[in-house]
Amino acid sequence: LPTPPSEAPPEEGRPTVAQAVPPTYTLGPGDEIEVRVWTDAIEHINTVVALDAKGKVYLNLLGEVTVGGQRLAQVRDDLTRRYRRFFDRASISVALARTRVIEVRVTGDARKPGKYVLSGAATLFSALYAAGGPSDIGALRGIKLLRKGEQPLVIDLYDYLLQGDEAGDVALEPEDTIFIPPVQAMVGVSGEVRRPARYELDGPTTLAEALDLAAGLAPTGYAQNIQVWRVTDRSQRQVLDLKVPGKGVEGAGLPLQDGDLIVVQPVLENPDNVVELSGAVRRPGFYQVFEGMTISDLIS
Repeated sequence: LPTPPSEAPPEEGRPTVAQAVPPTYTLGPGDEIEVRVWTDAIEHINTVVALDAKGKVYLNLLGEVTVGGQRLAQVRDDLTRRYRRFFDRASISVALARTRVIEVRVTGDARKPGKYVLSGAATLFSALYAAGGPSDIGALRGIKLLRKGEQPLVIDLYDYLLQGDEAGDVALEPEDTIFIPPVQAMVGVSGEVRRPARYELDGPTTLAEALDLAAGLAPTGYAQNIQVWRVTDRSQRQVLDLKVPGKGVEGAGLPLQDGDLIVVQPVLENPDNVVELSGAVRRPGFYQVFEGMTISDLIS
């Protein structure tokens, strides 16, 4: 995760400036909404109101209306329906003027664990960003969102980082706690793969699955002999030579262990089907050799 910017978080209790929020944003106490009603060039209502502790607002002509706990799109539809009882051809605009603030905690192996005051539109990724993400020993898989009265929600950031799946970027609520556990097991993938890196394991993992995490072998990878460097019980390295993982191929289902290093060697640079022609010829260089080829064939 990138290093967060240096700006300090907003002061506690101070609403943040309005930001782009989706229609699914759920309103809550402290949010401010702007309501405008006009017909042609005549503006009937233009007001900004804040939700009280019960999630209610007071609006001209409508009186007290409960909007807390509803999505912004639902509130727009509801207020539009109500105001059109008074103005047949009216246009109604309902927008979020300011967002409330919420307090959440980021604990465990984060770079900057602590309590954070965030916008009411904050998500789990927002809180992780504010805390600098997991530390060097913090897990990217198995992050827990703890919410009072609910079962812990376990988030695997690999789904987002490797596949772009944003399902784990859930909206936060006041007093949520995000816990980052330590890494349990890691393997390294180096050499001729598309994405060499250290990878965190989430349960039993085979050699083939680890190479999938690394986006597979590069075109220059030597597929006939992949090495796994492993720490043995005697506290020293041992090398396992395996063929490229694949269906029915030796080594595909090799279970990996914490600390394994997978090394994919490059193919040989020297081609095995060429001959070099040099000297007093018009086009010296390398040429493909085919079966039955003669010197005169080459020179011509």
